[in-house]
Amino acid sequence: GGGVEWAIRDACEAGWEEFRIRRDWNGNEVATRSRILGLVMLVLLPFHLYALVTLYMFTRTEAFRRRSESVSGRMEWTGRARWKMRGYHETEEIFERRIRRAVKVGGEYRDSTSSSSLFWCLKSIVRFTSSTLLAVLVLFTLINESILLHVQAGGQNLLWYFGILGICYAASKDSSREREIGTLESKGSRDSGDELGPFQEVAEERVAEERMREIARHTGYWPEHWRGRAAADEVRREFEVMLVPQLQKIAYDLLAVFVAPLVLIFIIPEISDNLVEYVREICVDIDGVGSVVGFSTFDFEKYGVENTSGSSS
Repeated sequence: GGGVEWAIRDACEAGWEEFRIRRDWNGNEVATRSRILGLVMLVLLPFHLYALVTLYMFTRTEAFRRRSESVSGRMEWTGRARWKMRGYHETEEIFERRIRRAVKVGGEYRDSTSSSSLFWCLKSIVRFTSSTLLAVLVLFTLINESILLHVQAGGQNLLWYFGILGICYAASKDSSREREIGTLESKGSRDSGDELGPFQEVAEERVAEERMREIARHTGYWPEHWRGRAAADEVRREFEVMLVPQLQKIAYDLLAVFVAPLVLIFIIPEISDNLVEYVREICVDIDGVGSVVGFSTFDFEKYGVENTSGSSS
């Protein structure tokens, strides 16, 4: 998550002195700094979690209300996808504008090729369960309107549960309906395409390939093994990890609050020597400037250049 990325950057910047990498900078220093930052994040974890939830409430609730699609129906690029798609020296504004154009066609490609229904089944279960419990609470309200305020369960009154269930239902209803409609349309297309046989499959593969080309045009990311195989399960699974429903992305961000301190305390110290060695390898010393990342010197013969196929040349 962003916390781990910030901590690694802080540990690496500590190895600089007068704009150059210190000769005595070593992995033990990185490991110690990483453990300290991990312990600090662990102590501040409740406050971090509260701040993140509050941030999402203020920044995204209104956007969810104004837009027709549900929280779980909207798509968003993961941090891993952003690392792969962003170019060197690319500004944040240009990068965000570029990958935002690919979200719509990426969602269409993801929905048209997705065969993993576990996530959608879970949301359907949430929708059914929350709607059933909401109906029961509404029935109690019709019997006696004071029940929601005075009857408690688990230390909270029923009005609190009514709000939580309403949020769960609102987050899953639209996407569930769209998924059901999409399933019926897909089934109808397959039924009507039985007469076409392999021609229908060729048409579907061609549509998937065209969508993948459109995605690559905006993102600049098109690995060699994706080309001509947009309808393959392997490509689909890799893409589904990169573009996920926004509700799933929020869940990842909240989970990262708990995982980040553990990564900094236990994992980063184990690879601190490799981290220092990597930083020394990719940095070069320039007189009058200091230590800079070698890629920024545009020495393509030494470092290569990343192209849209995902391979170096």
